[in-house]
Amino acid sequence: MYDASGYDLIRTQRIVGHSSPLVTARYLGTTQSDLDDLVLGLGQMPPVRLAEPTPAMALAS
Repeated sequence: MYDASGYDLIRTQRIVGHSSPLVTARYLGTTQSDLDDLVLGLGQMPPVRLAEPTPAMALAS
């Protein structure tokens, strides 16, 4: 359900009828190790690749 909601905790909470997002979060089973890995990986995101120039761009310069 959480995957199908686009990983939206609030939508998932409402769909399953939980009283709060905290209750829903308990069922997701996220561990401290999962959270640590996520945070540590934030600085290691691949660089954004810019679009290659098109022939029209080359003519404009």
